[in-house]
Amino acid sequence: MKIKSKLTVKQQWLNIKEACTYAGVSRHTMTRWMDQGLKVARFGKRYLFKKQNIDAFIEGFEVDVDMDDLEKKVMAGLSGLKTGGR
Repeated sequence: MKIKSKLTVKQQWLNIKEACTYAGVSRHTMTRWMDQGLKVARFGKRYLFKKQNIDAFIEGFEVDVDMDDLEKKVMAGLSGLKTGGR
């Protein structure tokens, strides 16, 4: 038997200030994400965000990082600074 979570409308939707706090970003970044395809509901000038849409949008930018390769790049950049970058 599946049990559905009974979230209230208030728990499901965030206004832009709450969405920014949830994602840990500025209002400017949030509006840029909206321009880049973050799903929102719009009611006149008011925007509402679902947490799962914010999470999915952020997860779309996840990358695998090879720590050994990253360390080599950082060290190469640092050695370039010591030699004047040329």
